[in-house]
Amino acid sequence: MKKLILMLAFGALAFSSCNKTEEANPANADVSNNAKAGLANSFPNAKVSIWEIVAPDVAAAEFSMNKNEMIATFTNSNGKLIEVADAVNGVDLPAIATDYLKVTYPGYTLVRAGEKKGKDGIVTGYMADIDVAGAKYHVHFDATGKFIDAKGKTGKNKGKGTIVLEADLLPTIKTYLATTYPGYTFKDAISMSKNDLLVGFGVRITTVDAKSINLLFDAKGVFVISREGNVGPNGEGKGHKGKGDKGGPNKGNEGKVETALKLADLPATVTSYLETNYQGYNLYNAQSLAINGILTGYEATITLAGKKYDVYFDAKGVFLKVKTK
Repeated sequence: MKKLILMLAFGALAFSSCNKTEEANPANADVSNNAKAGLANSFPNAKVSIWEIVAPDVAAAEFSMNKNEMIATFTNSNGKLIEVADAVNGVDLPAIATDYLKVTYPGYTLVRAGEKKGKDGIVTGYMADIDVAGAKYHVHFDATGKFIDAKGKTGKNKGKGTIVLEADLLPTIKTYLATTYPGYTFKDAISMSKNDLLVGFGVRITTVDAKSINLLFDAKGVFVISREGNVGPNGEGKGHKGKGDKGGPNKGNEGKVETALKLADLPATVTSYLETNYQGYNLYNAQSLAINGILTGYEATITLAGKKYDVYFDAKGVFLKVKTK
């Protein structure tokens, strides 16, 4: 009888410990068996302390092996090893990296950090998993602490990107809005990703004179472009002269949008190219081109010596092609 009581007590203790582990790691259920098998194959002696989904199709494991604390990430769908790093504290990250996180993700919480090394033991880079008001980011830095890329894991807004609260906007965005549109009313904002990499932010506001403005910023919060008017729920936009294309059902801002620009609004690379190659030209019209809220390029129509030219540039203002009319 005493033996049975001890067995029951041990079983209750084990069950309690299991529940505590699940409570401490609620994302554990989202981690695939393939990812867990990948860890077992790559590190047979690993003692796992936590699993977590840190980005779309990326699972991270914190584990100990040979008295070393380590972090490894795997493709959640097929269990392929992505990277492995020695676990470090936030203070061990280069100052350049921590400064970047403070500026880009104000108020962030560091979940884990890792230091990556080559076979020769030389540091090759760093990784950091952070939480910003419930939004998770998996960030990479090079050996000096310089930012490389970031992947995000948040809830989606029905194809329109990831919802961002006004308080969570980057300081550069807040400053631009307050300076350019004093007294504005915030409507909503989203972050946008491409191939799981953060590429920019879309913000909608209403000005004091009741104008609705859509603004686009890059991943660092630098202003890219703005236009008046709302984008409809099916991706319909007014675009240039009211001729924006339709994106289709439930595609958010996936319609092609052409926004008229003045000469002063064009990037310096564009105007410099035009002045160098078409000296004495006159600007007939110009526009920026965007798809799904992401800037894709510029088009300038110019006249010179009685001829009209359509000159095309990419999103950075680099010349692509020209058509003669």
